[in-house]
Amino acid sequence: MKPAPYFRDCRHLQRKPALLPQLCGLSLIALAVNSAYAQTTQTAQTAEDDKVSTITVTGKALALNKAISLKRDGNTIADGISSDEIGSIPDFGLGEAVQRVAGVSMILNNGRGEAQFMTLRGLNPDYNTLTIDGITFPGTETTRRTVSLDVLPSSFSKQVNIYKSLNADMDGNAIGGTTNLVTRSGLDKRGFHVSGRADVSQWRALEKSDSKPSGQAEMTISNTFGSDNQFGVLMSAGYYKRQSSSLLTSLDSYSYFPTTGSQTNAAKINQTTASVDGSIAFPDRERWLTYDNNRERKSLFARFDYDNRENLSAHLTAGAFEHVNTEDRRSQWLQNATAATSPVNIISATEGSVGVGQSQTDYSAFTQTRRISYVEAGFAYMPAKDSVIEAVVNSALGSYRQESQLYTFVSANSASLAYNYSAQPGQMPVLTPVNRAYLQDARNFTQTENTRNDEQSKNRSVVAKISFSKNLEEGSTGWGYKTGLQSRKLTQNYNFDEVLKYIPATGVSIPLSAVGASSVAITPYTSNGQTLLLADPANAQAYLNANPGKYVLSSATMITNSTQKDFNIKEDVNAAYAMAAYRAKNWSATAGLRYEETKLDIDTYVPAPLNQTAVFAPSAMHSSYAKALPSLNLIYDFSDSLKLRTAYNKSLGRPTYADLAQNSNSVSGTTISITQANPNLVARTANNFNASLEWYPSNTSMISAGVFRKDIDNEIAKLTRTENVTIAGTIYQSNTTQAQNVGSASVTGLELQLVNTKFSSLPAPFNQFGASFNYTIMDMNPSSITMQNKTQRQMPALLESAKSIANASLLWGNGNVSAQLSYNWTGPTLITLSTTNAAQDVYYKAFGTFDSQIKYAYSKRLGIVMQAKNLLNAHPGRTTGLQQQLVQQEFDNGRALFLGLTYAM
Repeated sequence: MKPAPYFRDCRHLQRKPALLPQLCGLSLIALAVNSAYAQTTQTAQTAEDDKVSTITVTGKALALNKAISLKRDGNTIADGISSDEIGSIPDFGLGEAVQRVAGVSMILNNGRGEAQFMTLRGLNPDYNTLTIDGITFPGTETTRRTVSLDVLPSSFSKQVNIYKSLNADMDGNAIGGTTNLVTRSGLDKRGFHVSGRADVSQWRALEKSDSKPSGQAEMTISNTFGSDNQFGVLMSAGYYKRQSSSLLTSLDSYSYFPTTGSQTNAAKINQTTASVDGSIAFPDRERWLTYDNNRERKSLFARFDYDNRENLSAHLTAGAFEHVNTEDRRSQWLQNATAATSPVNIISATEGSVGVGQSQTDYSAFTQTRRISYVEAGFAYMPAKDSVIEAVVNSALGSYRQESQLYTFVSANSASLAYNYSAQPGQMPVLTPVNRAYLQDARNFTQTENTRNDEQSKNRSVVAKISFSKNLEEGSTGWGYKTGLQSRKLTQNYNFDEVLKYIPATGVSIPLSAVGASSVAITPYTSNGQTLLLADPANAQAYLNANPGKYVLSSATMITNSTQKDFNIKEDVNAAYAMAAYRAKNWSATAGLRYEETKLDIDTYVPAPLNQTAVFAPSAMHSSYAKALPSLNLIYDFSDSLKLRTAYNKSLGRPTYADLAQNSNSVSGTTISITQANPNLVARTANNFNASLEWYPSNTSMISAGVFRKDIDNEIAKLTRTENVTIAGTIYQSNTTQAQNVGSASVTGLELQLVNTKFSSLPAPFNQFGASFNYTIMDMNPSSITMQNKTQRQMPALLESAKSIANASLLWGNGNVSAQLSYNWTGPTLITLSTTNAAQDVYYKAFGTFDSQIKYAYSKRLGIVMQAKNLLNAHPGRTTGLQQQLVQQEFDNGRALFLGLTYAM
C-alpha cells in the first residue's frame, strides 16, 4: 500500500575564490556536452551498456541518481540527498552530506570543526524547520529552535528531502524551507539484510601528545516476516568517537585612532558618536586559545512496520541519540591597558606599540551533552481505493547540558607587558611582547576565581496529526484533496546554576607560581614564537583543597547568576489545513490553506529594581497569535524530460526561545548592562515566490535553474539602547540589549544545479567521470535599525545568511573502484550586528573546503573506503571592520583521514 506521496598551507585560498570556477569549469563543460550528446545517442545504447552502468554506479553517484529521481517526481520545488548502496548517507556525517544540496550550507561549530546547523538558501537556521518523517522535533540548544545535526547519525536516514516550496500539509514555520529526514524501514527490502560500516580516523593533533585514533561503527539489521512479508523490523546502532585539537587566535577588540604618532588611549575615537572611516585600526587585545576535544556519539534506532499490501499500514518507531563533547580549553590573552593615560605609539596604519599591558591566563573544562529521544506510532488506512486516512502521535525530548569548571589568573597592568604589533590587512594581527620572560613568569599572575557551573535545557514536545486524502496517491489523475489537523505542545525549561564560585579571601593573593602552572608547552603559529603560560586544572583544584582558608564563596554572584537567566516556556501550536490538487497528463496544480494558532506562556525572572543583582521578581506573560498561510504549486511538463515549476506560499519564522524569555543583567557603579527578554516579539512572516525550470536528459543527469523571492515582515534583530534611569534618587546609565521586530526585508535569489553522475556518452577516458555543481546567489534588501546614537542604518545583510553558496563534486568510477573530490564554499556571513558602529559588525569570512573519498568494492558485499576531510587545511574565521578587512578570529581545526569498511548483505 502506498499512502499519499510527499591554517596555514592554504591561507591564500581564502582570498582567491576563483579556484572554484577553475575546479568546476571542465566539469561544467563536460556536463553540458555529455547531456546534449546523450540525448542524440540514448536510443542507441545497448543492454550491455546498461549492465556496466549498473555495476559501477555506487556510493555518491548512486545517491545522486536517487536524488534526481526524487526531484523529478516531486510535487513541490525540492532537492535532497539519498542513501547509497549500504543504505546510509555517503558522507562524513549528516551535516556534511546535506551541504552538497543546492542552496544548502552549514554553520560550523568552530571549536570542533563540525557541521552543526543548516542554512537553506543562505537564510539562517532559525528560518528553517527540521522534521523527521514529517514531525517537527524539539531543539537541542538553549538559543535555537532547530536540531544540531551533529547529534544525528546518517545511518538511520535513508533520504533527506529539502522542500523550498511548501504545501498546506507542511509545518508553517519555514521561511527558508523544510528539511525532512526519512527514516529507514524493515519493509524497504524483503528478507533478512545486514549492512554496516566501520572506520578509523586520525585528526591532526596540534597540541595533544597522547592523541589516539578516532573512528566510528554503524550497523543496521532488518528482516521481513509473515505469510506475505507484511511485517518488517529494523534496528540500527552506531558509535562515533573523535579526538582532536584545535587552535583559535582571537582579536577580541579593535579600537580606532584618528592619526599616527605617540599618544594615549584618551585619543581613541568614540565609536558611538563618531565615524571611524579613514581612521587607523588598533588591536586592543589578542587571545590565543587551544581546544582539546573528545567527542562521542551513540545512537539507537528501531522501527516496526506492518503493511497488508491492501489497505492498512502501521509503524512504531523509537530512537535515542546522544552526543557528548568533553573539552579542555586553555587560553592566554595580552591587551592594552584600559586607563585613558596609558601610552600608545601608532607608527603607521599597520604597525605600532603599547606602553602598558595586561594579561590573563585561564583554563576551562566543559562537558556538553546533547540528547534527542523519541517514540512514534502511526497508521495509514484506505477505506476506499483512492482514499487514505493517516494518523501519527510523536513524543520527543531534546536536551542540552553543559557542566563547566573555570580557573582564572590575571596580571596587574605593567610596562613589562608592553608589546609591539603588526596588523596587515586580511591577516591576523601579531602581538610581540617586549619582555617575553615577564609574560611567562607565573609569579606575575594571581588567581581571581575557581568557578563551577551547570547549565541545562530541556525541550519536550508531543505532536498529534490526523489527515484524510482522496485521489492523491502516486499516479492518480484528476481532482484530489486532503484535509487535516495537527497539534504540537512544547515546553522548554532552562536552568543555569553557578554551583560554586570561590574567590581569594580579602587581603589574600594566590599567585600562579604557588598553585603550579601547566607543563604543557604551546606556541601558536600566530604568536611570533611566544610560548603560552597556562593554568593547570589539577594543580588549581589541589591547591584549593589544601588551602580552603584562602578562599571564600562569592555568594552574591552565585545567587545572581543562578537565577536571572532561568525561564520556562509553554508553546502550543494548533493547525488545520485543506488542500486540493488537479493532475492532468502534462500539468498539475495544488492549492491549499493552512491556519496556525500559537499560544505562549512565559515564566522568567527580572531584577527588582533594575540596579539589583540579588533580588529578582518572577514575571509571567501570556500571548497568542494566529496566521493564515496559503500555498500554490504549479507544474507543467513540456516533455518527459523538461519541467517548469512555479510556487507561492506564505510562511512563518518564530522567535527563538531565548529571545522571548531569557534575561541577564550586571551592575558596575552607576552603569547597568541588561540583556532583556522580549515576550512581545511577533513571528516573522514571509511571502515566498519560486520558479524552477528542470531538464532531465537521462536518469543520471539533470540541469535546473531556479529563481526565488522572499518578502519578509517583522524581521528580528538584537538592538542596544542607552538611557538614563533614576533609582532611589541615583541616576544610572542603562544599556539594554533586546531582540526586536525591525521592519521588512526581502531576498531575491538564483539557483543553478547541474548533475551528471556518468559521462557515459563521452569517449574514454572521460566516460569514467561524472560531476555535480550547485550555486546559489542572493540579493538582500534588509531592514533598517536604530543605532545607539539614534540614527538609522540599513542592515548590511540578514543575520547568519550568506549571499552566495556553491559546491561541486567530481566523480570517477572504473570497475570496482570509485572516487570523488568535493568542494564546498560559503560566502561572507553576518553573525553580529552592532548598534554602536558598523565597524563592529562581525562576519564569518568566506570559507571553502576540499574533501575526497576513494572506494574499492572488494566484492558485492564488502567495500574498502578511504576519506580525507579538509584536504588543504582551510581555516574558518571571522572578520570585522567597515570593509571586513580586519581579521577577528582564525581557527585551525586540522585535516582528518578515514580508513574503513562497508558491508551490505
